[in-house]
Amino acid sequence: MAGLGSMRVGARFAALQRLAEELRQRAERFEVFARTGESRHIRRHSDGCWERRASREVGVACRAVAAGSFGFAASSGSSARAGREAARAALGA
Repeated sequence: MAGLGSMRVGARFAALQRLAEELRQRAERFEVFARTGESRHIRRHSDGCWERRASREVGVACRAVAAGSFGFAASSGSSARAGREAARAALGA
């Protein structure tokens, strides 16, 4: 993960920054991922009216090796708490 410590991560990706900080302290090796997605749903009702909806998802995930164990975890959200939860789950804490 060379260079991640120097990468500037905006408030939108506080989860990614916190995830890397947690793993850097306890994992021997790790990878972190950020995901954002958007879906649009269009439905036509029997009366001919259209319904349009949009949804957005944001989350982080990681793979980590620590103390001879391998872990993977993911968490939805962009807050620092989401990053902390993913790191702790991957490390079995």
